[in-house]
Formats: sequence, C-alpha cells, structure tokens
Amino acid sequence: MIVRPAGPAADAEATDGEQVKQDVGLRGPATIGALVLAAGGSSRMGRPKQLIEFRGRTLVRNATLAALRGGCRPVWVVLGAHAARVRREVADLEARIVVHRGFRAGLASSIRRGLAELRRGAESPEAVMLLLCDQPWLSGVVVRRLARAWLRAARHEGITMAACEYSGTLGTPAVFAREEFPRLAALGGDRGAKALLLGSAKRVVRVSWERGAIDLDSERRLRLPGD
Repeated sequence: MIVRPAGPAADAEATDGEQVKQDVGLRGPATIGALVLAAGGSSRMGRPKQLIEFRGRTLVRNATLAALRGGCRPVWVVLGAHAARVRREVADLEARIVVHRGFRAGLASSIRRGLAELRRGAESPEAVMLLLCDQPWLSGVVVRRLARAWLRAARHEGITMAACEYSGTLGTPAVFAREEFPRLAALGGDRGAKALLLGSAKRVVRVSWERGAIDLDSERRLRLPGD
C-alpha cells in the first residue's frame, strides 16, 4: 500500500513560536508514541549533528517538534553524546528525556533504551514512531501523514508498520505496531529498524517523501537544496 504526497507544500510547517498542539486527527483509541533518536556522537562530522541549525532551529529541536506537531504522545528523546547541550534544545517542549549512557553500542541500543522507557510508562501506545535528527526537512506534516496512513492501514490484517519511501527504499520516520516491539528490541549493533521494514515489506504501508533522502551524514551535505 502506497500513500502519495499531498503536494508541493507537503513539508510546510508552522513557525517555532506557534503553540504546539496535538493533531485532532490522531485522537482516539489508537495512539502512537515517538522516539527521537538523538544519542549518536556524529563521529563522521566532527561536531554534534543534533545541534546543527537549519532554518532557525537545531535538528534535534526540529525532530522533536515534528513528533509533537504530528500528534505523537508520549514523545521520548533519547540522548547520549553531548547530552547536557542537546537537552537544553528540547527542555521547554512537551517531551521526555532519557540519557542513554551506552550509546556507543550503536543505534539499536538507543532504540532498545527508548523502547524500554516507552513500555515502562503509564501510557500504553498502540505503536511507536522512530525519528532521526539528520533529516532537516522533517516536519509535523510528514509525521501526521505517516501516522494517519498507519492508523488507516492498521485495520487491515497483516499491516503492522508504516514507513517513508524515498530514493527507492524505505526509512525513517517509521511506525511500528506494538506486536513489532519484540523485534525492535532484538536489533543489535549499529543496525536501525530498516532491516525490519525491508524484510517484511508486505506488512508495511508506504508514504512517499522524497525529501527524506536529504540527510546530514557528511559535512559536504550542509549546503542543502532550498537553504
């Protein structure tokens, strides 16, 4: 199942000064929590990726706002390297912080750490959305489209995941139903959840988002299209 983009303005987002509100379209018995994975050391860049500014805000703040504005609750931000500095960027938002001291073990360990906090909380979301900090065009609009796609598809037997599709592959942000939590927790090393998406493609609803291919994995990509 593929959901096409809403149009050229699909990535449009409100300004940072506007009030963060939960999207009414996501209220109901099915809830989606979010993990903003911001623990990495950015070794390839030589400086904290999470603190790079793009369009007036840091990438970690942008990813957290995207989750909140897209209607995800609760939103957990998983910190590791440069935790004190990164925490200040989201301290005023309606997000919860977990510091993952074992972040050097790889991305999978950050997913496990955040998932443990999510499952330990009083809320019991039906699914979790994973978001990274290296997609500068991430917005609440993208998150909301993905969440709605999963909510609609979850009614169909066998659909347990939703993911963005760009550059011929699947990636984050991505949604995983509660029955996928054990498989997420079983990931190891520096592997993210992409292997789960590609290995079970028939259980994934896809949302086209070509700007998802733009990331900040190297210094040469800092001059971004449209910047």
